[in-house]
This record gives sequence, C-alpha cells and structure tokens, in this order.
Amino acid sequence: MDVACGIQRQAKRWTKIVFASVWEVSKKNTAKFITLSVQIRS
Repeated sequence: MDVACGIQRQAKRWTKIVFASVWEVSKKNTAKFITLSVQIRS
C-alpha cells in the first residue's frame, strides 16, 4: 500500500513539472507569435 501511495505521489509531482515546462514553452511561443503578427501588420 505504501508503495502505491509513493508512486502516486511521484506521478503527481512529475505531472506538475511537465505541465509547468509545457506552460513555459507555450507562453514563449505565444509571445513570439504575437510579436511576429505585430511586425507583419506594421
């Protein structure tokens, strides 16, 4: 039982880490996309 709890805890932590890095990348890409579209318009 303890092992299962430990695995679940690890999985939650990894999910948070993965989600955070994906979020960072998508934020950067969104910023790039916005600057590109602004440059094209001007």
